[in-house]
Amino acid sequence: MDEKKILIIINALETGGAENQVANILRLLGEQFEFHVITLLRNDPLFIRNNINTERVTIHSLNSGKSMLNFPRVFFKMLSLTKKIKPDLIHGVLFQSNILSRLLKMFTGIKTVNSVYDISEEPSFNIFLLRWTNRYADRIFFDNTVGKNNYVEKRIMRPEQVAYIPNGLGSPEKNIFDETLANELLHRVNFKEGENLWLNVSRFAIQKDHKTLITAFELLLREFPENKLLLIGDGYLVEDIKSFIETKGLGEKIFYLGRINDIYTLCRLCGQYVCASAWEGMPIIIMQAMMYRLPVVSTNVGAIPDLIENNITGYLCPRRDPAALCAAMKQMLAAGGPGKESIKEKAFKKVTEEFSPEKLRENWYNNYIAEINRR
Repeated sequence: MDEKKILIIINALETGGAENQVANILRLLGEQFEFHVITLLRNDPLFIRNNINTERVTIHSLNSGKSMLNFPRVFFKMLSLTKKIKPDLIHGVLFQSNILSRLLKMFTGIKTVNSVYDISEEPSFNIFLLRWTNRYADRIFFDNTVGKNNYVEKRIMRPEQVAYIPNGLGSPEKNIFDETLANELLHRVNFKEGENLWLNVSRFAIQKDHKTLITAFELLLREFPENKLLLIGDGYLVEDIKSFIETKGLGEKIFYLGRINDIYTLCRLCGQYVCASAWEGMPIIIMQAMMYRLPVVSTNVGAIPDLIENNITGYLCPRRDPAALCAAMKQMLAAGGPGKESIKEKAFKKVTEEFSPEKLRENWYNNYIAEINRR
Protein backbone atom coordinates (compact mmCIF):
# COMPACT_ATOMS: atom_id res chain seq x y z
CA MET A 1 0.00 0.00 0.00
CA ASP A 2 1.30 3.46 -0.88
CA GLU A 3 2.35 5.64 2.03
CA LYS A 4 -0.61 7.81 2.99
CA LYS A 5 -0.20 11.55 3.53
CA ILE A 6 -1.55 13.26 6.63
CA LEU A 7 -1.64 17.04 7.02
CA ILE A 8 -1.72 18.28 10.63
CA ILE A 9 -2.73 21.90 11.33
CA ILE A 10 -1.84 23.42 14.71
CA ASN A 11 -1.20 26.93 16.06
CA ALA A 12 2.50 26.32 16.71
CA LEU A 13 4.99 23.62 17.60
CA GLU A 14 5.99 24.60 21.12
CA THR A 15 5.76 23.36 24.69
CA GLY A 16 2.20 22.40 25.63
CA GLY A 17 -0.01 19.35 26.09
CA ALA A 18 -1.63 19.35 22.65
CA GLU A 19 1.70 20.19 21.01
CA ASN A 20 3.44 17.32 22.81
CA GLN A 21 0.69 14.98 21.72
CA VAL A 22 1.28 16.00 18.08
CA ALA A 23 5.01 15.42 18.58
CA ASN A 24 4.23 11.94 19.96
CA ILE A 25 2.08 11.13 16.92
CA LEU A 26 4.84 12.28 14.56
CA ARG A 27 7.49 10.22 16.39
CA LEU A 28 5.43 7.06 16.72
CA LEU A 29 3.86 7.03 13.25
CA GLY A 30 6.56 8.70 11.19
CA GLU A 31 7.41 5.40 9.50
CA GLN A 32 3.79 4.58 8.62
CA PHE A 33 2.64 7.91 7.12
CA GLU A 34 4.06 10.89 5.27
CA PHE A 35 3.39 13.81 7.62
CA HIS A 36 3.13 17.50 6.79
CA VAL A 37 2.47 20.08 9.52
CA ILE A 38 1.14 23.59 8.90
CA THR A 39 1.68 25.94 11.84
CA LEU A 40 -0.05 29.31 12.05
CA LEU A 41 2.27 31.13 14.45
CA ARG A 42 5.99 31.17 15.12
CA ASN A 43 7.42 27.81 16.24
CA ASP A 44 9.86 27.07 19.03
CA PRO A 45 13.10 25.83 17.41
CA LEU A 46 14.21 24.09 20.62
CA PHE A 47 10.94 22.16 20.87
CA ILE A 48 11.26 21.04 17.26
CA ARG A 49 14.91 20.06 17.67
CA ASN A 50 14.17 17.99 20.79
CA ASN A 51 10.91 16.37 19.70
CA ILE A 52 10.48 16.15 15.93
CA ASN A 53 12.44 14.32 13.24
CA THR A 54 12.44 16.93 10.50
CA GLU A 55 13.91 14.41 8.06
CA ARG A 56 10.60 12.54 8.18
CA VAL A 57 8.21 15.46 8.82
CA THR A 58 7.77 18.52 6.60
CA ILE A 59 6.89 21.67 8.54
CA HIS A 60 5.23 24.62 6.79
CA SER A 61 5.34 27.63 9.13
CA LEU A 62 3.11 30.58 8.16
CA ASN A 63 4.29 32.93 10.96
CA SER A 64 1.00 34.78 10.59
CA GLY A 65 0.63 36.57 13.91
CA LYS A 66 -2.61 36.58 15.93
CA SER A 67 -4.49 39.40 14.23
CA MET A 68 -7.78 38.44 12.57
CA LEU A 69 -6.81 40.73 9.70
CA ASN A 70 -4.36 38.02 8.64
CA PHE A 71 -7.11 35.42 8.29
CA PRO A 72 -7.79 35.69 4.51
CA ARG A 73 -4.10 35.57 3.63
CA VAL A 74 -3.48 32.67 6.02
CA PHE A 75 -6.41 30.64 4.75
CA PHE A 76 -5.58 31.00 1.07
CA LYS A 77 -1.94 30.17 1.77
CA MET A 78 -3.11 27.04 3.58
CA LEU A 79 -5.44 26.20 0.71
CA SER A 80 -2.58 26.51 -1.77
CA LEU A 81 -0.33 24.29 0.37
CA THR A 82 -3.06 21.71 0.82
CA LYS A 83 -3.66 21.45 -2.92
CA LYS A 84 0.08 21.04 -3.45
CA ILE A 85 0.50 18.39 -0.72
CA LYS A 86 -2.66 16.47 -1.67
CA PRO A 87 -3.09 14.78 1.72
CA ASP A 88 -5.32 11.76 2.27
CA LEU A 89 -6.44 13.24 5.60
CA ILE A 90 -6.42 16.65 7.32
CA HIS A 91 -6.08 16.71 11.11
CA GLY A 92 -6.84 20.00 12.92
CA VAL A 93 -5.66 20.41 16.51
CA LEU A 94 -7.24 22.98 18.89
CA PHE A 95 -9.95 25.53 18.12
CA GLN A 96 -8.45 27.86 15.47
CA SER A 97 -6.93 24.97 13.53
CA ASN A 98 -10.15 23.00 13.75
CA ILE A 99 -12.12 25.82 12.14
CA LEU A 100 -9.49 26.28 9.43
CA SER A 101 -9.38 22.55 8.71
CA ARG A 102 -13.14 22.50 8.27
CA LEU A 103 -12.98 25.41 5.83
CA LEU A 104 -10.34 23.50 3.88
CA LYS A 105 -12.77 20.57 3.71
CA MET A 106 -15.38 22.93 2.22
CA PHE A 107 -13.00 23.89 -0.59
CA THR A 108 -11.19 20.58 -1.18
CA GLY A 109 -13.48 17.77 -0.03
CA ILE A 110 -10.53 16.09 1.75
CA LYS A 111 -11.52 14.02 4.78
CA THR A 112 -11.01 16.01 7.95
CA VAL A 113 -10.66 15.05 11.61
CA ASN A 114 -10.22 17.27 14.67
CA SER A 115 -8.68 16.97 18.11
CA VAL A 116 -10.86 18.76 20.65
CA TYR A 117 -10.54 19.14 24.41
CA ASP A 118 -13.06 20.19 27.06
CA ILE A 119 -15.20 23.00 25.60
CA SER A 120 -16.69 24.09 28.94
CA GLU A 121 -14.56 27.24 28.92
CA GLU A 122 -14.89 28.15 25.23
CA PRO A 123 -16.56 31.53 24.51
CA SER A 124 -20.10 31.24 23.17
CA PHE A 125 -19.03 32.57 19.75
CA ASN A 126 -16.44 29.80 19.46
CA ILE A 127 -19.07 27.20 20.30
CA PHE A 128 -21.34 28.73 17.65
CA LEU A 129 -18.58 28.38 15.03
CA LEU A 130 -17.88 24.80 16.05
CA ARG A 131 -21.57 23.91 15.80
CA TRP A 132 -22.02 25.76 12.48
CA THR A 133 -19.03 24.07 10.84
CA ASN A 134 -19.58 20.65 12.35
CA ARG A 135 -20.85 19.18 9.06
CA TYR A 136 -17.31 19.58 7.67
CA ALA A 137 -15.66 17.43 10.35
CA ASP A 138 -15.74 13.72 9.60
CA ARG A 139 -14.54 12.67 13.04
CA ILE A 140 -13.72 14.33 16.36
CA PHE A 141 -11.08 12.90 18.68
CA PHE A 142 -11.16 13.59 22.42
CA ASP A 143 -8.48 12.76 24.97
CA ASN A 144 -10.97 12.88 27.84
CA THR A 145 -14.49 11.65 28.52
CA VAL A 146 -15.60 14.93 30.15
CA GLY A 147 -14.94 16.93 26.98
CA LYS A 148 -16.54 14.27 24.81
CA ASN A 149 -19.69 14.23 26.94
CA ASN A 150 -19.90 18.05 26.98
CA TYR A 151 -19.69 18.16 23.19
CA VAL A 152 -22.52 15.68 22.77
CA GLU A 153 -24.74 17.11 25.54
CA LYS A 154 -24.53 20.60 24.03
CA ARG A 155 -25.50 19.13 20.65
CA ILE A 156 -22.42 20.46 18.96
CA MET A 157 -22.02 17.09 17.33
CA ARG A 158 -23.68 13.72 17.12
CA PRO A 159 -22.53 10.88 19.41
CA GLU A 160 -21.52 8.71 16.46
CA GLN A 161 -19.01 11.36 15.31
CA VAL A 162 -16.89 11.25 18.44
CA ALA A 163 -13.97 8.98 19.30
CA TYR A 164 -11.97 8.72 22.52
CA ILE A 165 -8.18 8.54 22.14
CA PRO A 166 -6.41 9.10 25.47
CA ASN A 167 -3.06 10.78 25.56
CA GLY A 168 -0.02 8.57 25.90
CA LEU A 169 3.56 8.77 27.00
CA GLY A 170 5.07 8.83 23.54
CA SER A 171 8.35 7.11 22.78
CA PRO A 172 10.60 6.17 25.72
CA GLU A 173 13.03 8.88 26.78
CA LYS A 174 16.62 8.65 27.93
CA ASN A 175 16.27 9.59 31.57
CA ILE A 176 19.51 11.09 32.77
CA PHE A 177 19.60 13.09 35.98
CA ASP A 178 21.37 16.38 35.27
CA GLU A 179 23.24 17.02 38.51
CA THR A 180 24.59 20.36 37.29
CA LEU A 181 21.07 21.64 36.54
CA ALA A 182 19.76 20.28 39.84
CA ASN A 183 22.48 22.04 41.85
CA GLU A 184 21.88 25.27 39.95
CA LEU A 185 18.17 25.17 40.75
CA LEU A 186 18.77 24.35 44.41
CA HIS A 187 21.07 27.35 44.59
CA ARG A 188 18.50 29.62 42.92
CA VAL A 189 15.81 28.70 45.44
CA ASN A 190 18.24 28.88 48.39
CA PHE A 191 17.42 25.30 49.32
CA LYS A 192 18.17 24.25 52.89
CA GLU A 193 18.32 20.76 54.35
CA GLY A 194 14.92 19.61 55.55
CA GLU A 195 12.94 21.73 53.09
CA ASN A 196 10.32 20.14 50.83
CA LEU A 197 10.02 21.10 47.16
CA TRP A 198 6.77 21.13 45.17
CA LEU A 199 6.77 21.30 41.36
CA ASN A 200 4.37 22.86 38.86
CA VAL A 201 5.12 22.85 35.10
CA SER A 202 2.58 24.64 32.92
CA ARG A 203 1.87 27.45 30.52
CA PHE A 204 1.20 30.75 32.28
CA ALA A 205 -2.38 31.12 31.08
CA ILE A 206 -5.80 31.52 32.70
CA GLN A 207 -6.51 27.81 32.28
CA LYS A 208 -3.68 26.82 34.62
CA ASP A 209 -4.97 29.06 37.45
CA HIS A 210 -1.63 29.93 39.05
CA LYS A 211 -3.33 32.40 41.40
CA THR A 212 -5.35 29.64 43.05
CA LEU A 213 -2.15 27.59 43.34
CA ILE A 214 -0.22 30.45 44.94
CA THR A 215 -3.04 31.28 47.35
CA ALA A 216 -3.31 27.62 48.36
CA PHE A 217 0.44 27.44 48.89
CA GLU A 218 0.27 30.56 51.04
CA LEU A 219 -2.25 28.75 53.25
CA LEU A 220 -0.01 25.67 53.40
CA LEU A 221 2.97 27.73 54.53
CA ARG A 222 1.12 28.93 57.63
CA GLU A 223 1.36 25.41 59.04
CA PHE A 224 4.27 24.01 57.06
CA PRO A 225 6.80 26.81 56.45
CA GLU A 226 9.51 24.37 55.34
CA ASN A 227 7.88 23.98 51.92
CA LYS A 228 8.86 25.73 48.68
CA LEU A 229 7.17 25.82 45.26
CA LEU A 230 8.96 25.78 41.88
CA LEU A 231 7.02 27.25 38.94
CA ILE A 232 8.30 26.20 35.51
CA GLY A 233 7.05 27.37 32.10
CA ASP A 234 6.33 30.43 30.01
CA GLY A 235 3.29 32.29 28.69
CA TYR A 236 1.53 35.61 28.54
CA LEU A 237 0.76 35.75 32.29
CA VAL A 238 4.32 35.34 33.58
CA GLU A 239 4.78 38.96 34.68
CA ASP A 240 1.30 39.07 36.22
CA ILE A 241 1.99 35.94 38.29
CA LYS A 242 5.43 37.17 39.36
CA SER A 243 3.81 40.41 40.58
CA PHE A 244 1.15 38.40 42.40
CA ILE A 245 3.86 36.43 44.22
CA GLU A 246 5.67 39.60 45.24
CA THR A 247 2.46 41.32 46.36
CA LYS A 248 1.84 38.42 48.74
CA GLY A 249 5.40 38.59 50.04
CA LEU A 250 6.14 35.01 48.96
CA GLY A 251 9.30 35.67 46.97
CA GLU A 252 11.37 33.49 49.30
CA LYS A 253 8.96 30.55 49.12
CA ILE A 254 7.59 30.51 45.55
CA PHE A 255 10.07 30.72 42.67
CA TYR A 256 9.49 31.33 38.99
CA LEU A 257 12.38 29.57 37.24
CA GLY A 258 11.44 30.07 33.59
CA ARG A 259 11.19 27.34 31.03
CA ILE A 260 13.11 24.12 31.67
CA ASN A 261 12.70 21.14 29.33
CA ASP A 262 14.36 18.49 31.52
CA ILE A 263 11.22 17.09 33.15
CA TYR A 264 13.00 14.00 34.47
CA THR A 265 15.54 16.03 36.47
CA LEU A 266 12.78 18.33 37.79
CA CYS A 267 10.70 15.36 38.95
CA ARG A 268 13.67 13.69 40.62
CA LEU A 269 14.60 16.94 42.34
CA CYS A 270 11.18 17.60 43.90
CA GLY A 271 9.03 15.77 46.44
CA GLN A 272 5.55 16.35 44.98
CA TYR A 273 3.78 17.70 41.91
CA VAL A 274 0.81 20.06 42.21
CA CYS A 275 -1.67 21.12 39.50
CA ALA A 276 -4.34 23.82 39.99
CA SER A 277 -5.83 23.87 36.47
CA ALA A 278 -9.36 25.21 36.06
CA TRP A 279 -9.85 22.92 33.05
CA GLU A 280 -7.74 20.38 31.19
CA GLY A 281 -7.67 17.62 28.66
CA MET A 282 -5.32 14.81 29.68
CA PRO A 283 -2.09 16.54 30.77
CA ILE A 284 1.08 14.84 29.60
CA ILE A 285 3.05 16.52 32.39
CA ILE A 286 0.97 14.68 35.02
CA MET A 287 1.54 11.43 33.14
CA GLN A 288 5.27 12.16 33.17
CA ALA A 289 5.23 12.91 36.90
CA MET A 290 3.49 9.58 37.53
CA MET A 291 5.97 7.76 35.28
CA TYR A 292 8.91 9.36 37.13
CA ARG A 293 7.34 8.40 40.49
CA LEU A 294 6.56 11.94 41.62
CA PRO A 295 3.28 11.88 43.63
CA VAL A 296 0.60 14.27 42.34
CA VAL A 297 -1.98 16.59 43.89
CA SER A 298 -4.41 18.04 41.35
CA THR A 299 -7.76 19.63 40.71
CA ASN A 300 -10.44 17.18 39.60
CA VAL A 301 -10.94 18.41 36.03
CA GLY A 302 -10.91 17.05 32.49
CA ALA A 303 -9.26 13.66 32.11
CA ILE A 304 -7.21 13.97 35.30
CA PRO A 305 -9.56 11.62 37.20
CA ASP A 306 -8.94 9.11 34.37
CA LEU A 307 -5.31 9.17 35.56
CA ILE A 308 -5.61 9.77 39.29
CA GLU A 309 -7.83 7.80 41.64
CA ASN A 310 -8.23 9.90 44.76
CA ASN A 311 -6.25 8.62 47.78
CA ILE A 312 -4.81 5.76 45.69
CA THR A 313 -2.70 7.12 42.81
CA GLY A 314 -2.73 10.74 44.04
CA TYR A 315 -5.00 13.34 45.61
CA LEU A 316 -7.80 15.29 43.92
CA CYS A 317 -9.76 18.39 44.92
CA PRO A 318 -12.31 20.83 43.40
CA ARG A 319 -11.05 23.53 41.04
CA ARG A 320 -10.75 27.24 41.90
CA ASP A 321 -10.80 26.48 45.63
CA PRO A 322 -7.51 27.41 47.36
CA ALA A 323 -8.61 25.93 50.71
CA ALA A 324 -9.47 22.60 49.08
CA LEU A 325 -6.18 22.50 47.18
CA CYS A 326 -4.30 23.29 50.40
CA ALA A 327 -6.15 20.48 52.18
CA ALA A 328 -5.18 18.02 49.43
CA MET A 329 -1.53 19.10 49.72
CA LYS A 330 -1.73 18.54 53.47
CA GLN A 331 -3.07 15.04 52.80
CA MET A 332 -0.02 14.33 50.69
CA LEU A 333 2.31 15.58 53.41
CA ALA A 334 0.44 13.57 56.06
CA ALA A 335 0.80 10.39 54.01
CA GLY A 336 4.47 10.34 54.97
CA GLY A 337 7.15 8.13 53.46
CA PRO A 338 5.27 4.79 53.27
CA GLY A 339 2.08 6.44 52.00
CA LYS A 340 3.94 8.33 49.29
CA GLU A 341 5.77 5.20 48.19
CA SER A 342 2.48 3.36 47.78
CA ILE A 343 1.05 6.24 45.71
CA LYS A 344 4.20 6.41 43.56
CA GLU A 345 4.18 2.72 42.70
CA LYS A 346 0.46 2.51 41.98
CA ALA A 347 0.62 5.66 39.84
CA PHE A 348 3.64 4.34 37.93
CA LYS A 349 1.86 1.03 37.25
CA LYS A 350 -1.31 2.82 36.12
CA VAL A 351 0.34 5.15 33.63
CA THR A 352 2.85 2.71 32.16
CA GLU A 353 0.29 -0.08 31.67
CA GLU A 354 -2.69 1.93 30.43
CA PHE A 355 -1.03 4.81 28.55
CA SER A 356 2.01 3.18 26.95
CA PRO A 357 3.61 4.30 23.66
CA GLU A 358 2.46 1.05 22.08
CA LYS A 359 -1.19 1.77 22.89
CA LEU A 360 -0.85 5.36 21.72
CA ARG A 361 0.65 4.24 18.40
CA GLU A 362 -2.04 1.59 17.89
CA ASN A 363 -4.90 3.99 18.71
CA TRP A 364 -3.79 6.71 16.31
CA TYR A 365 -2.79 4.33 13.53
CA ASN A 366 -6.12 2.48 13.61
CA ASN A 367 -8.16 5.70 13.72
CA TYR A 368 -6.19 7.38 10.93
CA ILE A 369 -6.53 4.34 8.68
CA ALA A 370 -10.22 3.95 9.48
CA GLU A 371 -10.91 7.57 8.46
CA ILE A 372 -8.79 7.38 5.31
CA ASN A 373 -10.61 4.23 4.21
CA ARG A 374 -14.09 5.30 5.28
CA ARG A 375 -16.48 5.78 2.35
